[in-house]
Amino acid sequence: MNAKKTLIFKILSIVFIVIAIVLEALPYGVKLKFIAEGQNTIWRSYSYFDITPFGYGSFTPIITAVLTVLLAAASVISLIIKRNTPTLNRTLFTVEVITAIISVFPALYGLDYITPIGCFITLTLAVSAVFCLFANILSIQDKNVTADKSYAAVN
Repeated sequence: MNAKKTLIFKILSIVFIVIAIVLEALPYGVKLKFIAEGQNTIWRSYSYFDITPFGYGSFTPIITAVLTVLLAAASVISLIIKRNTPTLNRTLFTVEVITAIISVFPALYGLDYITPIGCFITLTLAVSAVFCLFANILSIQDKNVTADKSYAAVN
């Protein structure tokens, strides 16, 4: 019973990771401020995958994008191998939380640097982490039930 619920939570986690990747690919996720001659301020927006913000000192968007793609690949691989390894599940959850935290870092430059797309990216990563946490809890409960059954069969 818990195996089906675990699978559903893992799939939902992957869906939200894919949504985050799509949002990161949009060219409205990162804002940079440029000052032209005459003190005119020009705001430009970029994709999380664009290297331009990295070149201007905004390192976290590209780190968030790379971690999100790695999370998607690792999550799909863990879903394909159909093995509930607690270490892999904990690692995926930890990296998801770290990625969600890193995605908030552009706010350290000021509230002007926050975009609605960036907020949605953080939100989707956080929701994905919650689904991953639920899947981890259910897989641990499932392993405990299996261990109890095998212990009862031996005795």
